[in-house]
Amino acid sequence: GQVLPAALARRAVALPTRQIVALRFASDEELPGLVQQVLDGKLTKGDEIKRAVRQWRADTLRV
Repeated sequence: GQVLPAALARRAVALPTRQIVALRFASDEELPGLVQQVLDGKLTKGDEIKRAVRQWRADTLRV
């Protein structure tokens, strides 16, 4: 299923790769809130985003 609400997903496509990379560790439950904070400019740097993640999820698809 879709993790982000449709309206938020449409806005999230504009996020730079560095922010998307930082968001990849967020759980499905907290991802919408974190994406909203990034879009609102409250979280901008990758390390800020990573520190905001509370429920870490492993990135098992790394190559």
